[in-house]
Amino acid sequence: MDVIKNPEDAVDRYGTLVYRLALAQTKKPADAEDVFQEVFLRLVRNKRPFESNEHLKAWLIRVTVNCSRSLWRTILRRGDTALPGKEALEARTYGRRIP
Repeated sequence: MDVIKNPEDAVDRYGTLVYRLALAQTKKPADAEDVFQEVFLRLVRNKRPFESNEHLKAWLIRVTVNCSRSLWRTILRRGDTALPGKEALEARTYGRRIP
């Protein structure tokens, strides 16, 4: 099979993978959509040709994870996180009570 060179073809083939991975990383559909757009924007800007579709897929996975982590760092830096549920708070505090 020929290596995918057209970004639209990459979206058709790997778009679901990128979105699901982004959603698993970010836990929010809106954030996953932002990561999805950023990943494929970076693909369009990428000047380096890929040796095979496997290299393209691996690159997309790595960029998706990196963009998701970058988004989390930005959110945590700004303090834009929603208040966690009781279970999440207890998990982070190892069962200690927080006043």
